[in-house]
Amino acid sequence: GEVPVGERTVRLDEPIEVVELPFTPPRAGQFELSVSTDPLPGEIVVDNNVVTRRIQVIDDFVRLLYVADEPTWEWRFVKEVFHRDQTVGMRGFRTYLASSDPRVRQSNPLFLSTLIPGRSEFFANDVIFLDDVSSAILTPRFCDLLERFVRDLGGGLVVMAGPRFGPKPLHDTSIAKMLPVILDPQAPVRDEQSFPMRRTSRAREFLFMQLGDSPEENEKAWANLAQVPWYQPVAQTHERAVVLAEHPNDKCNDGTTAQPLIAIRRFGEGEVVFLGFNEMWRLRRMYGETYYRRFWSPLIDRLGLSHALGPRKRFVPRLD
Repeated sequence: GEVPVGERTVRLDEPIEVVELPFTPPRAGQFELSVSTDPLPGEIVVDNNVVTRRIQVIDDFVRLLYVADEPTWEWRFVKEVFHRDQTVGMRGFRTYLASSDPRVRQSNPLFLSTLIPGRSEFFANDVIFLDDVSSAILTPRFCDLLERFVRDLGGGLVVMAGPRFGPKPLHDTSIAKMLPVILDPQAPVRDEQSFPMRRTSRAREFLFMQLGDSPEENEKAWANLAQVPWYQPVAQTHERAVVLAEHPNDKCNDGTTAQPLIAIRRFGEGEVVFLGFNEMWRLRRMYGETYYRRFWSPLIDRLGLSHALGPRKRFVPRLD
């Protein structure tokens, strides 16, 4: 039957007025929400005074897989953020560290004992992180599963450059063609001088790049990143990529395009994000988890959108 959610009297002072009526569904399933307004004096057309929408509520959690050779600061703090996130929690965050003790992988549910389980288990993930990985991790089977996960099933991928291995292990795999940048396997890490990261004009279009509720707070939040100590240069930006942050001075191989530091592109049904460093944890410097969470949580929401379709998530209709 029908259940009333709320009622408001609205004064129409602006062309658009936003009215919030909080509603928590009592269970998972399909619901039909209806909003209606009383006709105004003299209003002739009343057909559009009622709007109905159907929604599907799923009782589930987002599944993240973090892959790295060894623990990094980014791994440590990303893990803390999502362990306390209601959409992920302790059940949703899993990791594979190549350097971890095999006995730990077998006994600790946080760690995966193998990086290439059955297809159904691998494809159950929603977002996969690659943080400074070696060629030993990037086996042909893993790369093949990862490509299908993003291209065909709409999974999300976050690739972070690290100071230990650089881009060369990725360059010789199918992962390279999914990235929003063109890798240069011979380019060494540039750590001669720290620098302030510069956001591009396109950054304002992406929620995960908006760390504050106002332009002033957003500037303050990003200033907290301070000087970035190093980054991994690339050959160039992919033609289908959107660059969200770049180096203030260094250029790509063409001599004109700025070196990308944060970039995103669509690959098949999914999206891939590239970070030219694994130093976002520095956003915690003065304000703890506040702005660090406001970067990662919306990014995961965006990349893991297909999870909202539950067991039917392998079929994701989209308009370009």
